[in-house]
Amino acid sequence: MALQSVALVEFSNPLILRSALAATLVKSHGQMPLFEAAFRQFLLSLRGVKDTRLAQNTLTANVARFRQEKHRHPQLFFSSPRGDVSEHAPGEPLSRQVGASVFAATQRSAYVSLTAWEQKEMTRFQQQLAFPLRFSRRIKVARRGKRVLLGESIRRSRTISELTDLFYASRIRSKKPLILLLDLSGSMAPFTRTLLRFAQTLVSRSKQVEVFAFSVELTRLTRVLSAQARDRALCDAYRVAKDAEGGTRLTESLTRFMRREGKPLLQRAAQVWLVTDGLFTGSEDAFSKAVRALALRAHPLVWIYPGVIPENDVDAPRGVAHLRRSATVAYSAQTFYELTDAYLAGLR
Repeated sequence: MALQSVALVEFSNPLILRSALAATLVKSHGQMPLFEAAFRQFLLSLRGVKDTRLAQNTLTANVARFRQEKHRHPQLFFSSPRGDVSEHAPGEPLSRQVGASVFAATQRSAYVSLTAWEQKEMTRFQQQLAFPLRFSRRIKVARRGKRVLLGESIRRSRTISELTDLFYASRIRSKKPLILLLDLSGSMAPFTRTLLRFAQTLVSRSKQVEVFAFSVELTRLTRVLSAQARDRALCDAYRVAKDAEGGTRLTESLTRFMRREGKPLLQRAAQVWLVTDGLFTGSEDAFSKAVRALALRAHPLVWIYPGVIPENDVDAPRGVAHLRRSATVAYSAQTFYELTDAYLAGLR
């Protein structure tokens, strides 16, 4: 029956494929968490993910996470295709996600120590890690260049009584600042651990990396993630980000970052990574304005979507269309391996 239902739908849309399989395989309400976890593993295997042993993507972890979700506040609410956010009209499917809650989480997953496989992944990424460079305003004396430093050339040649060598001004190259804006709301809960591991690897190798997490509030995690002890850094990050895995105030967080924390950081031509699924509350005009302002100040703005980026904006979260238009480049990444691959691709 499952194969017959799959033959009637297309593989191109994961939502339709999931619904068709659930209609034939799930026999009770208690089997739904197990099916959701198994289907997620099935999608990862289809996409050719190499590191399938990640802790957050194991079957056991997904089953436990889905069973814990019933204790949280509702994260999403839906509307009919005609935009009515109240009770939907009879016979109309609830197909479009239009917002998210603004409540903090009543219960959240506790931090679990890093596994040997996760430690190996982070070590491998550190060995391949490099940072983009930029030309600073400071100069140094060099043998080659475009502008001759006549005074320096004369000073260095005064011992031989004649000018034999010319010295030039060369601009110093330094690491380009990198800002990570991580969405740790309830809809991003399956990827929280992966994002924090990725951020900790970058922060531990460079002082030019700044990490901010937002859910209900905007929180700076750079100091706690800079600890060399990985388990201690991640445990402190879970403790500091108290509103993680709760509601989302994406528009307010981006606006506050532009006006306060990010104002001095963006003056140094920083590269900004915005990791979010596009779920936000409030008006679309305010969100679009905040994203455009961030894109104008970033050099460049990189958007990371946790999954396959929807091709159709109608069935996607509201923020996807605005992020697609404003971001310089967009990557699809769910696992630690895909995040590192996107980072190294950006360097190339």
